[in-house]
Amino acid sequence: MKRIVCVALAFMMLSCLLVISPNETHAASPLSAGLSFDTTSKYCFDKSLPQIPTTIEATILLPADFSDSGHAGVILGNYNGDAGSLSLEVVPGGKLRYYVIDKNGTVFDYTFQEVDLRTGRWTQIALVRDMEAHKLLLYIDGNFVQALDTAETESSLNDSKFVLGGDGRANNSAYFKGRILNVALYSDIRTPEEIKKDTAGFGLTEIILCCDLSSNSGDNKPYVFSDIAGNGYSLILDGVWQDEAPKIGPYDFAIAFVPDTQVVTYYYPDKLTCIYDWLVENAESKKIQFVVGLGDITEKNKDYEWELAKEQISKLNGVIRYSLIRGNHDKSPKYNKYFPYEEFENMGGSFDGTSNNTWQEINMGGLDYLFMGLDYGAPDDVLQWASDVIEAHPNHNVIISTHCYLFRDGTTLDDRDDTPPSGDGEQFNDGDDMWEKLVSQHENIIMVASGHDPSDYIVVTQTPGIHGNIVTQMLIDAQSVDLSMKGTGMVAMAYFSNGGKTVQMEYYSTIRNQWYLKENSFTMEVNAVTPPTPPAPPVEAQPTQDWLPINITVASGIVAILIIPVAAFIVAKNKKEKV
Repeated sequence: MKRIVCVALAFMMLSCLLVISPNETHAASPLSAGLSFDTTSKYCFDKSLPQIPTTIEATILLPADFSDSGHAGVILGNYNGDAGSLSLEVVPGGKLRYYVIDKNGTVFDYTFQEVDLRTGRWTQIALVRDMEAHKLLLYIDGNFVQALDTAETESSLNDSKFVLGGDGRANNSAYFKGRILNVALYSDIRTPEEIKKDTAGFGLTEIILCCDLSSNSGDNKPYVFSDIAGNGYSLILDGVWQDEAPKIGPYDFAIAFVPDTQVVTYYYPDKLTCIYDWLVENAESKKIQFVVGLGDITEKNKDYEWELAKEQISKLNGVIRYSLIRGNHDKSPKYNKYFPYEEFENMGGSFDGTSNNTWQEINMGGLDYLFMGLDYGAPDDVLQWASDVIEAHPNHNVIISTHCYLFRDGTTLDDRDDTPPSGDGEQFNDGDDMWEKLVSQHENIIMVASGHDPSDYIVVTQTPGIHGNIVTQMLIDAQSVDLSMKGTGMVAMAYFSNGGKTVQMEYYSTIRNQWYLKENSFTMEVNAVTPPTPPAPPVEAQPTQDWLPINITVASGIVAILIIPVAAFIVAKNKKEKV
């Protein structure tokens, strides 16, 4: 595809759930791995800590030539000047400082002088708070280094979220000047033996949180690192979630896109209801006229997943029109078992009488729309059928949904990056094929929406077809967001105005009640089809016999009215002259 215009070109893959192998040492990680920090970005844990961890472990790297007088910054902390705050930081000379303001406002400030963390290599630190013995214990690379006496007793914290590589002060001004490879917080006093083992791979007993950052390379920073401990303390780049709703101007109607729900359906089934309850509850207020499902309804294609999906999706019946398609995880007879074609309302037609490839039409905002749902990798005969249907509706705005079409970089999928179905023996058309054979060929196709390829962004590409019309193509897939954050229930909303030509987009979590990434709130123009204006009806001419007598009568009357006074005047004048 040529002349690709992307609304969101940048894409950063979310990190996978990863536990460090027991055989892997931190020192083996490349020095470019892990996270670096600055004043413009801040990584926060997704929720606040209930108490000060008893053991804090982290693997860090500081340059060996870092200034003697330089403050290397905060490794971990929530300090913003308030009571109930903590800061673990590196001060001049590479010394480790532990600073606490308890809930009573009492300050505890300790610096470990017998250490210099400016090693130029990965170094594991472990700080243990033994409040019973009134000791702070420091271990470096699994070896005990120093103990300090402490009078600290209070362990409660304020509600401020902890920051990795900084603290709660504005602009992350105290950011860490090195790199951090991982962090783990424990609720128990780790023994010397456990700390030694933790240098190779963190134990997961009595653990509060654990984030592995080794998958990050260079300065290409993902937005989210999962909490390996599974306690919901994922590390999230500040500003990812927006609490304030985007400003949406006046609009005529809305379409909702539900991306791959596989993670929510399988791993967090109790949260699937949030998506469809939200759609039903907001149908009227948000003028939602249609819901487009983008495939991968299930993760494992299990009956209980389908039963759950059936229960929740059916809530839309009689409330909002909708369409569904199969993804690669759904490509089995079970899709039609639970969603038979006969049970769909207002369908216009099907390729083969099943729910695999369907179309339906609806009038929205005074314009006719045709929604075409195409199966995963639809073969040539299906594409020909789709082409015939579209040609039969030249004045309809066609929106195609198919699971596997657009790649995260904004290009159509080709044979290098698709995942064709296995074992069904049919031809597979990837995104390139579908563009060439179908999408580019019809001037009334205004939009193609797809899932399949995980992306933080709503990726948009606008490309001219063979008739010069611009086709808007979108990738919407939040499955990695759902995975890293234990279910978010994402819905992409498209608000149409200006005769269907202007579309305002937003990406909303029905579970968190927040909007994902400000870059996903944008306005774009689409190539809406305006139906031709029908000619005005001709004025019927009246037959001569209907109006001629009337006109003669009228004319005669007018003449009579004019003649009588004139005649009377003449008669009077003649009488006068005779006299």
